[in-house]
Amino acid sequence: MRIDGSERRPLIADMSAVATSSSARWSAYGTRIAFLRDYTEEGLYIANADGTGARRVDTDAYPLGHFSWTGR
Repeated sequence: MRIDGSERRPLIADMSAVATSSSARWSAYGTRIAFLRDYTEEGLYIANADGTGARRVDTDAYPLGHFSWTGR
């Protein structure tokens, strides 16, 4: 997205249009983002800062909705 708000696009391009993502948290160095996905393939996902490489890392986090980055 440009500074004026034009050319917006979803951060995670390979996600289904019917799914919603929420509770995004940036990693400490801003290189990755974690988020919850619902509807299909629910769970906690991690992706690169540019939105590529999204992968599910946990299926139990979704109902709780609470997670954070750690130093490990």
